[in-house]
Amino acid sequence: MTGPEEPSPENPLLPEEPPDPEAEARQALIRELGRKWQVALDHSLPGQDEQASFEEAVRRALARRVLEMMLNRPNRLMTALYVLDISEHAFREAMAGGSTPADQAYALAGVILDRELRRVLTRLRYQRRRERPPALPEHPGPEQQDSAG
Repeated sequence: MTGPEEPSPENPLLPEEPPDPEAEARQALIRELGRKWQVALDHSLPGQDEQASFEEAVRRALARRVLEMMLNRPNRLMTALYVLDISEHAFREAMAGGSTPADQAYALAGVILDRELRRVLTRLRYQRRRERPPALPEHPGPEQQDSAG
């Protein structure tokens, strides 16, 4: 005797396993950074067991883009930071945290990454709420009310 079948595309009636929230957040973050910052990231970056190396790889890739913008398009960088709602204090702190433009870009990439991740997590949380219908209150239906009275 075999165990229950695993969900598969061939048998869509079987329940699917809930998505891994961390993996879902990583994929959403990669999409956002690609769309907003034109950062090309490989979707096969290290997995959940290697979270620190994932964050480091993403931060390094974003730092390269931030450095390019710092050197060639500073006004566009400042506009992007404003839209992302990066505070002036956080910006100044990141700029003071490095002695070279590359160090500053790396520090600023950390601030940007933190803010983008918070936005992605918030969006996913509200998306999940919309996908789950709210529980209906328990009260008697019209046919039950007639027989009770």
